[in-house]
Parts: sequence; structure tokens; C-alpha cells
Amino acid sequence: MRSRVLPVGAIAVVTIITACNGGGAAETSTSTSTTESTTTTTTLPPGLQPQQVTYGFSADDLAKYNYTQTATVSIPEDSIPDEYLPGAISFTFTASGEMWQLSVPGPTGDTFELIGDLQTKAGTVAGDIGGFSFSQELEEADLADLTYLFPPLVFNMLGMPTDDIGGAPGYFRGAPNPLDILIMPGPPLSEHEIDVGDTWTASLDYSALGSVTYQAEVVDEVETDDGYAFSIEYTAEAPTLPIELTLDDAFAITGSAASQEDVADLLQIAGAADPDFVVRFTAFDVSGTSLFEPGSGRILEATTAFSVDEEIEWTADDVAGTMAMTVGASFEIELLEADEATGVERDAMLARFKTDPYDLAYQQLYDLWMFDLQYPPAEDIEALFTLIEETRADIFAGFAFADAGIPDDDSEDSALVVAITLGGDLRGSPTLAEDLAWYWIGYQPARMTILDTTAYRFTVDGREWFLWSDRTHLFLVSGRIDIARSVMETLVARGEPYFWETGDCLGFEDEYASGTPYAPFGVYGLRHCLDEHTYEVTHSEVRPDGPDAAYPDDELWNYAQARCAEVYYEYVGVHELQSSIASITYVPDEDEWARGDRYVACVITQRDADGSVAVEGRLEGRGEDTAVEYEKGTCLAWNFPVPCSDPHDGEIVEIGEYPAGPDEPMPDWDEASDLMDGVCVQALEDYEVEEGDFDVEVESLSYLVGGWQFGIRDFYCVAYAVDDDGWGIDVVGSFTDEWEEAPEQIET
Repeated sequence: MRSRVLPVGAIAVVTIITACNGGGAAETSTSTSTTESTTTTTTLPPGLQPQQVTYGFSADDLAKYNYTQTATVSIPEDSIPDEYLPGAISFTFTASGEMWQLSVPGPTGDTFELIGDLQTKAGTVAGDIGGFSFSQELEEADLADLTYLFPPLVFNMLGMPTDDIGGAPGYFRGAPNPLDILIMPGPPLSEHEIDVGDTWTASLDYSALGSVTYQAEVVDEVETDDGYAFSIEYTAEAPTLPIELTLDDAFAITGSAASQEDVADLLQIAGAADPDFVVRFTAFDVSGTSLFEPGSGRILEATTAFSVDEEIEWTADDVAGTMAMTVGASFEIELLEADEATGVERDAMLARFKTDPYDLAYQQLYDLWMFDLQYPPAEDIEALFTLIEETRADIFAGFAFADAGIPDDDSEDSALVVAITLGGDLRGSPTLAEDLAWYWIGYQPARMTILDTTAYRFTVDGREWFLWSDRTHLFLVSGRIDIARSVMETLVARGEPYFWETGDCLGFEDEYASGTPYAPFGVYGLRHCLDEHTYEVTHSEVRPDGPDAAYPDDELWNYAQARCAEVYYEYVGVHELQSSIASITYVPDEDEWARGDRYVACVITQRDADGSVAVEGRLEGRGEDTAVEYEKGTCLAWNFPVPCSDPHDGEIVEIGEYPAGPDEPMPDWDEASDLMDGVCVQALEDYEVEEGDFDVEVESLSYLVGGWQFGIRDFYCVAYAVDDDGWGIDVVGSFTDEWEEAPEQIET
């Protein structure tokens, strides 16, 4: 975690050093491409007209390129406040390393997904700031911060970008930025033909910028060691200029890994408190060349150049100003080798979609840019670990802490701030903060309102703490009360956490890996679907209910069950009770509803007798491969058929059919439950259960709510052994024969 007390040069570098390292993803994306094949008279080797070409991609094919990039920033003298620094700012950042491009199967048989990654090995920054010239080599940590994750793109076999969702989680998907054109495979092919003089256009849509149209042309054919290659040139046109954007949108388009706080640092030093920003793009230019080899179906080398002129208009309480700058970049790649990826290389590329819970915790502190953040004193850290050492270990997947002070405050007072990435099955629980406070002090903690949000205040060992949690993180703050409250207000004002998207795959590595989070939020646990994962999101939506709407109770649950059943059938290919793939339905409970949650999410997981099973590749279309048979006398573990000689918790004593025709409406659930329960009680009496050490009870297991629309009327009567407290007991043997409590399973 960096301190906000930085030398002038360092602030400028932090602000803009990554401004052209490839571009960050926009919020939404659609890609379209059209091809116009033009026949021209050219002098070509015999037999090369028309030239039949295709792409050389196959599953787990890895191409490695040398790459170099240069970014330039220029801020004229009249854009720099005199209080900050007299003179202009200009500098150049260079980096070099390898770009890896992995092709993996796309969502359909005629598509492939390209995953690109930069592995930066060397870099420098040099320039002039207010008449002071500097030049320095970048350290390994700085280069790691500059490693850019290209958003994955899905293409068809003609090289046309598609709207298909690949295996990357939605958090990592998005619109490609202007420089991302480099990870495209080459020219879009018209009937697998390409020739000198062919032209085409490709439009990439940005939520903030609008549509950027690329005009490309095959301008020449050149000989290579392995045959020939086409030389291609392209330019890009943005919508009508000037374009007005927020600062964060402008950074997303120009590719900065920085955000609003970094520019605000510059202005705070100039005396502007809590500035607001508007950015105008006044000029926008992208151009490039590439060399496409039909024989290998690959880009051999490519260059691209990007330039944007922008004006940053800022206002604060009593000051205002405009900062103009020009940001430019160039990027070059040259093919080193292309071959099938090794297992290690493939895993490394897929692992880039995993998120480290400690990094996620530190990211929560980035919003505290207006404070002076330092490493906490040893006694503060000791107090923190004393507080949390006896709680459930799985709650804390990762944590970060800092000492937050007020810049230029002579008192040097501060507050300890702790961000904890939640793990276990408590991720998303709306009562977690209150429950923990109860645990730590043994009685009801004091409630406090921060920005219309409930937080908690309690004292342990003479130290006062503020405590609050959102759906993904827990926050503790302790120190001078005005600073602590200000810190907590800043944390509460953060944006909403990531809501799982349709197509996301997840897997968790904490102690409670088999338990799903309480609510479908957060980046922690996301995986590429070709990587090992446990859960897949088949549907997610936000309901339109207003903030004052009453909790819909059964209506909400019935709607979610029916919706999840529908997408399950579309996704898996069979109904849930015909497959070992289980469905999990997420809806907010009353506490979450009161907090404003309006989500519905559907998640599936592969099950066996021990619970959820990790898989590689999507479960989509695997219905026939996961079929299971249920019949009277079948023993169940986690509702999965197993031999009765194996430990299990249930046994089917009857399969009933609800008495309703295919066109009849779904009955009231209480009425349906009473009927099924009556059938199951009688079925248990008729099953002739042998006596044992425990009572045997029966419950109905049905799929009526989700499957009614598909004509499903079957339900199952499942018997369970329970102890004196009503807890289920694993047994071995059939209830109609000798049965007993399952022996304890000892791990060796």
C-alpha cells in the first residue's frame, strides 16, 4: 500500500505512467464486422489468386511475441497551477517483454477464444517536470503493476468478432480498447479469401466513447521464410469530437490503470479539496499495420499508434481550472514461436482470471486516497490480531490494513483501518457485522448510522472500534473518532460490489470450499470456465421492485424457482431430478431486501455422494452424461444415488405423482405440501422399516415449483434417520433390512 506523501515526480508517474499500456475494458461491448472483398490487378506468384486462407488456431495453441511499448505524456505549462509546479510536464515510458496469446475452444464448435497477456521484463521512464529532467529504470514491483490483462475476445473461424460469452468471468470481459486490436487474429475473411486490395471495416462499441470504426486494407504481399504474408494497414475513427466523459471513463478508454484519486492528488497539492472532473476528448487518432501469414494463419508482426488530446476540467469548493494533456502510445509485437501450450503455460494463462483475496482487500483501501496512509504501529496490529484470532478462520480469506491520517494535520493523530475479504459461507451475510460485534463483546453493540447505512460501535480492551460489512468485505476502523468516522464514511460510499453474471464460473479455496457464499456477489472465487471450478452461473438479474416495495416472500421464491428451472433445462439439456447436476437458487432474504438487494441468480454444480465436485469446462449440454435414476429403495447421499452399503442420509420409500393434469395451474404451495406429506407418511408406514437406534422420519422431495411448467408432477418420499435433537444421521444399510449408524470416516 503506497503512502499519499509522494515526491512530485512520483505523483506524476503514478498518475499517467500506465495511461497507454493497452487500455482497460469499457462497461459494455458489442462487436460487429463487415467485409468487402475487392479484386484488384496485382503481380503475384503463380497460383495465388484467389488465395484460400484460414486461421491456424487450435485448442491450447500458444503464440509468443516479443513486444515493446512506448507511452508519452505532455502537459503544457499553462495547464499546471503555479502553486503546484512552474513549468510543463513531459515524459516517456518504455517497456518490453513478451506477449502471450492463448487460443482455447469457444462456446460453440466454430468459435475460438483468444486470451492475451503481457509479461513485462524491463522498463524505463524519463522526462522533464518543471525544468527538472529525470530518467530511471523501473523496479520489478512497478513492472508488475503495469502488466495488462487484455479482455478475452471470441472469434469465429473467419476472424469475425462475435458477441458470444467465452469462459472468462464477466468481471474480466468487456469492450476491447483501441490498442487491443493487436490481439485480434488478423483480417476478417470473406469466404476464406484474401487478396491485395481487399478492404473491410470493424466497429467496436464503447459504453462511454461510442462506436470506433476501423478501416483496414491489404496493401501489399511480401515474401517470408515460409512463403508469403499480407501487409495490412488500418486507421480508426471516433464519433464526432469533442466527446465529454467522466474522468474514470476517460481513463478506461486511454488505458490508465490509475483512477480519479491520482489526478486528485495533483490538485489537492494545489489546494483543491474534493474536486469534481469532466474530461473532453478533442482529438483521437489510432492507426497501425500488421503482417498476416496465410500459411500459418497468424499475425507475424504488428504495430499500432494511439494519440488523444484531452482537457480535464475540475472544480472544487472555491477553485476551478482546466488541465490539457496529450497522451500517446505505440506498441509493437513480433512473433517468436507458436506451438501447443504446455500444461504449466496453459494453467498460468487461465490463472490470470483468479483473484487473490489479499489483493482484493488492499484494493478496498484505494478509495482512501484523501488520507495519508502509512504502515500501522505494532501495537495497532497486535490489537487487531488479538481481536480476530478466536473467530472462525474461514471468515477471513484475506486482509489489508493501514494507518490513516489527515494530511498536514499537526496533531499526527490517525486511525487504524482494516479491510477483510470475506471467505466461507458467510460471504454476503447481511448480519455478519452485527453477529461479530455480539461475539466480541457478548452483548448488543451500539448501532450508528453512516450515510444511511447501519454500522456498529463497540469497545474491547479499552479500544473502540467501528465495524461495517458490505456483501464482500468487512471493515474495522479504530482511532481518533472524527478520523475513524470519516474513513468509514468513505468506505460506505464505495460503489456496489460485482454481481455475478450469467456464464461466470467460480471455485473457492478456503476452508469451507464446498459452501456457496450467502449472496451472489464479489470477485473472489471467479475462474475461467476451462479452469477447475465448482459452480456455474446460468442466470442473474436485478428485479425492478422499487426501494419501498414490500418483501414479496413466496412470489419471489416461486418466480426464482421457475426461472432457474427454465434456464437449467436450456443449459443442461434435462430436468434437475434427471441429472447429478444440482441447482442453487439465490434470492434476497428479508434483511437483504431491507438493505436494497433485488437480485435473482441461478447457479449449478456437479454433485456426487460427497457433495459438490470440481470440474474443468462448462457443464453446458452434459445432461445425458450426468443422468441418474431414482426408484423406490434407492439410497441417497446429498440426494445422489449410492449403494445402501455406503454411508448415506436418505432412502426413497415411495415415488408419487401429484394429481394434476398438464394444463392445470400450479396449486397453492401449502396445499401441495400437505397432500405430498400425507402420501409420504403413509408410504413410510407401508415401507416396513426395521427397528434401529434412531427414529426414522419422512419428507417429500419435489421439483413441482421449478418443473410444473414442464409437466413434471413426480415427487419423492425420502426417509431419514434422526437423533433425539432432530439432527440427521448418516447410516449404512437399507431401512427394510439391518441398518445402523455409519462408522466414523477417519482420514489417513
